[in-house]
Amino acid sequence: MNLQISSNAGSGSYSLPVHLNGVFAATAGTPLTIYLVGSETSGVIDIEDTSLTLLYVPTSYGSVSQTLLAAGDGEDMPVRGTQSSGEVLAEKVASQEANATRLERELAEMRAAHLAMRDEIEALRADLDAR
Repeated sequence: MNLQISSNAGSGSYSLPVHLNGVFAATAGTPLTIYLVGSETSGVIDIEDTSLTLLYVPTSYGSVSQTLLAAGDGEDMPVRGTQSSGEVLAEKVASQEANATRLERELAEMRAAHLAMRDEIEALRADLDAR
């Protein structure tokens, strides 16, 4: 995120609400450090009414795809601007493809389980008919 106020703007106080979010992969039982880094390029800055909310959702279902800028620990990553339209589109397409692949795999697993149950029922019917 790059929040700037033009140097041509009138002097005074500006209240600018800011919201950041990200998705980070985490392994249960493994410490995870997340850094929120800011820098003042010129002038004076005051940050007030700050809050940080973290939500851990443990799941054994599916997978987590990190947001593009969440890779690595952030300390060695170059500072850059927002994602380009192409990067946003590429991330969206990759997410849709991963979701479609997951759904196909789960459907194949359900079909296999259904066929196994059907075969078991047919075997039980044949056993009953033989008695």
